[in-house]
Amino acid sequence: MLEVHRCRQIEWSPSAVVALATSINGAAVAVARENGAIEIWSVAAGSLGWHCQLIIPGRQGAAISSLLWCQSLEEDESPLGRLFSAGLDGLVTEWDLQTLQPRAVVESMGGSIWHLAAEHIDAVVPKGLNGSSDNRIRGSEENDSDDEGNSSSSDSDDEVERKPQRVALACEDGVVRIFEVGNSKDGLVYRKSFPRVKGRILSVAWSWNGERLVAGGSDGCIRCWDIANTREIYRITAGIGGKGRDSDLCIWSLLVLRNGDIVSGDSSGSTQFWDGQLGTLLQSQTRHGADVLALAASRNNVFAAGADGKVVLFHKVGESQRLDASSSDALDVARGVSGEKWVYVGSKRTHTHDVRALTIATPIVSSPVPADKSGTKMDNGEKNKVKRRRTKENPNLAPNDHKKWARAHTEMLISGGNDAKLFTYPANGFLSFHPHDVCPCPERPFIQLVEHSSLIGGTLMMAQHSNRVDIWKIYNENSVAIGSANGVYSQNGHSVLGKRKWDGGADSGSDSKALILHSNGSAHTQNGRRKSFPVESINSPRYSQGKASGTPPALLATIKINSSEHIVCSAISGKGDLVAFADSQRPRLYVLERKGASELFQIKRKKLPAVLQAAHCMVFNADSSRLIVAGPQGFIWVMDSSSAELVHTFHVPSHNNVGWANGIVKIMCTSPDGQWLAAASSTGHIAVFNLEVMRHQWTVPVLDGTPATAMVFYPGNNNVLIVSSAANQIHALDVEVRAPGQWSRRNGARIAKKLQDFPGTIIGLSLPSHPKSTSIIAYSSSAMCHIDFSQPIGDEAGPMDEESGKGPKAISNGKVHEGANSNGILVEGSSRTSSVRESKTLVTSNGSESKSLVVVNMKNPVLFLGHTGRNSVLIVEKPWLEVLRQFPAPVSRHVYGS
Repeated sequence: MLEVHRCRQIEWSPSAVVALATSINGAAVAVARENGAIEIWSVAAGSLGWHCQLIIPGRQGAAISSLLWCQSLEEDESPLGRLFSAGLDGLVTEWDLQTLQPRAVVESMGGSIWHLAAEHIDAVVPKGLNGSSDNRIRGSEENDSDDEGNSSSSDSDDEVERKPQRVALACEDGVVRIFEVGNSKDGLVYRKSFPRVKGRILSVAWSWNGERLVAGGSDGCIRCWDIANTREIYRITAGIGGKGRDSDLCIWSLLVLRNGDIVSGDSSGSTQFWDGQLGTLLQSQTRHGADVLALAASRNNVFAAGADGKVVLFHKVGESQRLDASSSDALDVARGVSGEKWVYVGSKRTHTHDVRALTIATPIVSSPVPADKSGTKMDNGEKNKVKRRRTKENPNLAPNDHKKWARAHTEMLISGGNDAKLFTYPANGFLSFHPHDVCPCPERPFIQLVEHSSLIGGTLMMAQHSNRVDIWKIYNENSVAIGSANGVYSQNGHSVLGKRKWDGGADSGSDSKALILHSNGSAHTQNGRRKSFPVESINSPRYSQGKASGTPPALLATIKINSSEHIVCSAISGKGDLVAFADSQRPRLYVLERKGASELFQIKRKKLPAVLQAAHCMVFNADSSRLIVAGPQGFIWVMDSSSAELVHTFHVPSHNNVGWANGIVKIMCTSPDGQWLAAASSTGHIAVFNLEVMRHQWTVPVLDGTPATAMVFYPGNNNVLIVSSAANQIHALDVEVRAPGQWSRRNGARIAKKLQDFPGTIIGLSLPSHPKSTSIIAYSSSAMCHIDFSQPIGDEAGPMDEESGKGPKAISNGKVHEGANSNGILVEGSSRTSSVRESKTLVTSNGSESKSLVVVNMKNPVLFLGHTGRNSVLIVEKPWLEVLRQFPAPVSRHVYGS
């Protein structure tokens, strides 16, 4: 029997997406959020493999308005390119992706920066160099005739010099300024400015040959400039073709197509197409009910997104393809155009709030290759057999599912907005397929559990937020609620000041359930008899006596950071008396001391060695005697927790350093006996160190072609490291013999097959600290998977849905039916709970063969899951509707029938 305690008290306020930018090689997408954080997402060809590779922490008062990737002139730079961000503070910052620190900062000399635009690579890199993979063009409209230059010899390529890429800044003072990408130390170098115009410059775009620049302003005009002599070629009054007037029209977005035509999106909701040579209006489409904030193009498609939450598709068709051909096409014939026009195709309203950014990405890597039992990759014939078998086993897969269209080298549209979500769509099948939710749980807070704390004699939970760290006490069913010394209590999920006790009645919504997972092959019985109940009868008064009240967590302490920088990482010791966290500048260590028998805690800060730089990850060892901090360039510092002195510095040896120094340590864990330390880098490598002799043990190569998302050492065998990857595969590694473990060799291929359809990406692993436990729970934001290591992975495991308030369920022979347990039925009551323990009967039996893998789909986004005991887990969740209420209200629209 597994008791599930639910907690909804943890604050979760994800920040809006304000800008998107695709890297030079198309393998990553940079996401800027309203709080100043920048995320680097690795692009995958399917629903598996998407993962947040790096996170540049934000800061208070940050206001990023635009992101940009530029090509570097230096050979040792990252293939992703050089990342720049601009904000309303008037600064352009280049970011070092190895340290997550600013590399160079340049002032705009014109106030706030509303937009950045880089010169197209076609105009920077000579045509003979375009065939290289690093300089592959992600153009808005591919032209097959461009391939004729790819046959140039390597000798001629070496003789051609690459010009520095130019960047245009749209400034607050009405001036467009041109900068050049300098060396890695200088960042951007100023070159020239265009004449000042009335109002602000809100958007800029380059022509594909780099000879012209188009700028849109707050005065409703679009100006085309000659870059060589800074002369204005023509001026377009955009309000003529749209619904808005000239005086109050803002040009929020601009796009220049390969044929030179201009696309504009303005505050009237109009998307207009202009002739790039003459500046005349070709077409005007008003398909949005509010401002058009973003534009993107792919081949013959143009996408427009706006404040009404819609993403609209326009497609270019010829005269013979259009049904509305009329005499107005004579003008096109006179201009020498073959009657092509942009036609509205359709729209999707995936986002609930404003859509503020669009970008096109093309994954250059294929999906992870399945492995056989020995861990080797399969050949093409075996892969086709696996693919056919999976298709047969999943007949209910929707024909418009994301897995049907996501393939390598398929252009994908990515959108982000005020609802903090990221969605991806097929660029060539926009209306035919459902979009994929890349980030179902954006900016979830880091949470850590202390199962047995000597500080209070119970379970502690640490929650990391942007400017503080909260310490909570978790009550189990045997705990007694006590008054909080700081006078802070919670009721219905909200903090209440001055309350002296908690009302555990039904109105407070504190209820209880339990999740029962069996893998012994026996069906669940009551009083020795097999029994089932209708789902609707579970909530009847007959079973209401099974409801148990749950006590919400109590806030014990809050440690705030006295800095404008956001907290990057944090950790709490196994005893619960030490808390460490770090911002982008330095780490900090605090000691929690309890005053006598009261609930008052005194917080003291310990001074750490000055050698410690910005930390990216930290963890305490099992006995809390060591604080381990990961810094830049792969360095890992080991400090004594009591004396706060540096004990040792780990670094991967040079002969094993396969890109280790180029990544950021994202995950660390230690073994229960304190011997081993495992550290996972953003590059995908895992380094294992021996803490007893202070020596590097093993560098694990990249698993499945994707980095690790979670790691934990197995309590039953401290030498076994369990790792989950972004490809939703789980590996058991024996770090002592430096090889895959026995379980992984036997079940690696089978569990990889089982988890291919697991909802979401695995973000955490949890197992009880008891040395005789044989199970582990892998969870994503949408589901959890219970795996029994003592049983072989068979073909009978299948998913079941979690329905709150529906009562117990049991699975037998692959069929779902109702069941009861011998301890009584526990039923969830009010849905307004802030801390809930749920009871669900999940019995798995298949005759003589038992199940070892069970998937349970979760109703609400899961922020964290961790064991509070051998047979109990804590799930920290938040209903998405509650999160949406924290965002600014979207544009009001009429709902049919209201």
